[in-house]
Amino acid sequence: MKTAGHLVLAALLNITALGNAQTLTAIRNARVFDGTGAAAQIATVLIADDRIKAVGPEIQIPKGARVIDAAGKTLLPGFFDLHTHLNASAGSLSADWQKSAASYLLSGITTVDEFSANREMYAPIRKLVADGTLVAPNINFATRISTPGGHGAESGMGEFTTVEVNTPAAAHLAMKQILPYHPDVIKIFTDGWRYGTTPALSSMNEATIHAIVEDAHAAGIKVLTHTLTVEGAKAAAGGGVDVIAHSIQDGLIDQELVAIMKAHHTSYVPTMAVYEANKPAAPTPLMLSIMEPFLQTEMAKGFETKKPLTQDSPGFKRWSQLQQNLRTLYSAGIPVALGTDNGMPSTPHGWGSLREMELMVAAGLTPSQALQAGTRVSAEVLGVDKDRGTIAPGKLADLVLIDGRPDETIAEVEKTDAVWLAGKQVDRQKLLMMFRTDDLVQFPVIVPDALIDDMEREDGRSNLATLKYPTTDAGADHSQLLLQQVVRTEGGGHAWLATAKMGPSSRSYVRLNLPLTAGEIEIADVSKYKGIEFEAKGEGEFRLLLNSFSVRDRHFPEAPFRVGPAWTKVQVPFTDFKVNPSGTVNLRVRGLMFQLEGAPGSREWLELDNVRLY
Repeated sequence: MKTAGHLVLAALLNITALGNAQTLTAIRNARVFDGTGAAAQIATVLIADDRIKAVGPEIQIPKGARVIDAAGKTLLPGFFDLHTHLNASAGSLSADWQKSAASYLLSGITTVDEFSANREMYAPIRKLVADGTLVAPNINFATRISTPGGHGAESGMGEFTTVEVNTPAAAHLAMKQILPYHPDVIKIFTDGWRYGTTPALSSMNEATIHAIVEDAHAAGIKVLTHTLTVEGAKAAAGGGVDVIAHSIQDGLIDQELVAIMKAHHTSYVPTMAVYEANKPAAPTPLMLSIMEPFLQTEMAKGFETKKPLTQDSPGFKRWSQLQQNLRTLYSAGIPVALGTDNGMPSTPHGWGSLREMELMVAAGLTPSQALQAGTRVSAEVLGVDKDRGTIAPGKLADLVLIDGRPDETIAEVEKTDAVWLAGKQVDRQKLLMMFRTDDLVQFPVIVPDALIDDMEREDGRSNLATLKYPTTDAGADHSQLLLQQVVRTEGGGHAWLATAKMGPSSRSYVRLNLPLTAGEIEIADVSKYKGIEFEAKGEGEFRLLLNSFSVRDRHFPEAPFRVGPAWTKVQVPFTDFKVNPSGTVNLRVRGLMFQLEGAPGSREWLELDNVRLY
């Protein structure tokens, strides 16, 4: 544990060695809660460029440094959230990447694990963060792996979002395909239990878990899970995962599980915010400030209609077991880190991370222990503690200043006053302005070439270097779609064939998605063109949809087209696209979607070639 003497020693560093070219910031008179477990002490923190240069009560502030007087406020390491979905909004509309990211910075969270992006999104988002276009915390992208018929695979987003494996051999093959994208972490859906309210989905066996862990660890990548049951946790820990997340809540943890977790150095992320039995009676000021108007309205309705759980309800029992299991693992010395499932319904980005610490305290941890879970322990769990997680010389200056004493009263953790990311102070007022409307924050716009895809590349990429991918209707028994390159029987060259088997839903469908920009992150302006042209053959009527930038309710502009078993050139002018229920077609788009539909159990097919703008 640190003492005042250690702080004084840090202050005796040779401050005069600072170069004149460095940007210096001194935060003085703050109550410094450094994340180590030591009590907060009044001190000055000196930042040089992106790193902490010195910490102590008697630091001589260099001439020319920017000085911030933090008297009466508490300075902490930037918080972590090891379980977020930036590509989800916590409400009914689709997400806004910039607003999702901004919510964390406005709440003092400077590092997040992101669990909702597909692999093609990693590179373009990393680029936007690096060049400052996307103002965001440190983002660790997770590749998702589940089982056929398992949780995480029922969304309809396809194997490019969630890879499905059942055996070690399949796991090793999947990891070979995943690792070239350089994921920061791996998420495994090991457990198919659905809270006892619906039949369980499939779960992953320990041997398959171990195969994933083996390949991930060889690449220096941590593995986190979605695990809900005691037995599922034993399989996950036995397989060697680094973190069990999502709250064990089907029963009480036994000593066998504790022993397995200790033997494999497995940590725990209780993920309480998404499961909170009785959420606050009204939104807090911070929550209101970082929610879009639509989400404020939806959350307000939830506050008005919510009914507290009674002690005889299954939900109350799960919540009680969840709390007890946190206490059991913490008392046993299992490292407890912070994660939330933010972005899921009624669990807003940013605020949910702070709420998680409040819920940890409600479950029995002290405020100091909860704050350490959200800082130092999370950094250690991710293996980034050399750079983040505590306030100490040499660490990156990821910091949050709070107008209160959260180490004494945890609710004051929501009183964010200032945030620094790698030594740069976040412009909170600029970020807050984004939340005044439901309008999406627009990323860079490009004008694509006319030829989108002549289907000749063997790697599945278009002439725009984007990757085609399948999606389907949602559900455990969703429709199936196989995409493959085939040789054209007429005209020479290649085409792409989509073959589908429809699921049991009366609204079964599949889509071949053709992005116009990498990962469908940046925007393609196609307004200089008249429409979409392509060659196709199939049997019946199909739909062409535009993934229009402005659409957040998933009612994409669409136009029908009909083809038979012979190759036909089809032109679909943009004037033919209709918006449901009504509206103007926005020709700033992310991609095209070719949709096949059919009766439950039917088989459908469509062959495509030479897709272009005309």
